[in-house]
Amino acid sequence: MKKRILAIAMAMLLCVFSPIMAYASETELSNKEGGIVTQEIEVNSDGWAMVEMPASNTESDIVPFGGGTETWNKDSATVGTFTMTGNNLTPVKTVGKSYEFLMVGADYSASKPVILTVQIRKAYTSTVLGQGKSSAASSGKNVTASYRCTKGDKIQIYFRVTDKNGKYNDNLACKITYRYQYAGRD
Repeated sequence: MKKRILAIAMAMLLCVFSPIMAYASETELSNKEGGIVTQEIEVNSDGWAMVEMPASNTESDIVPFGGGTETWNKDSATVGTFTMTGNNLTPVKTVGKSYEFLMVGADYSASKPVILTVQIRKAYTSTVLGQGKSSAASSGKNVTASYRCTKGDKIQIYFRVTDKNGKYNDNLACKITYRYQYAGRD
């Protein structure tokens, strides 16, 4: 009986103090003094990131693993700002309007010249629906990808940073602000 109680107590302790998995935040996290909280996040080859944090620290802009999809139902909006290394795949977005086109634009900055690729992908696949690519620079505005959309489409936005020669380096950091806009008839 004592072994069972001990086993249950250990299991409960592991649940309380074990790390949880989360998506990288799409908005910058700010502390009370107005500064920006940053965290290095390593993105796996499949585009997902593992962030470790105690379960008690989940009151932030971090979306828990397995969280629901986000519906883009405004005519245009800034989605958020984040710093990434290598590549990043966003959580699923649902097209919420009946316009002809969806455009995703990104502004970026890095410590040295980079090339930013922005892709709109069919959710859960590597099927590219639209793509935009910058020229080599340490900062850039409005790198845009677009595609002919249908209300209800499930998409993900993929960002990839390469050096000025187009060579991939998973340690190359880049700060990105991205937004979406619908165009055409609704």
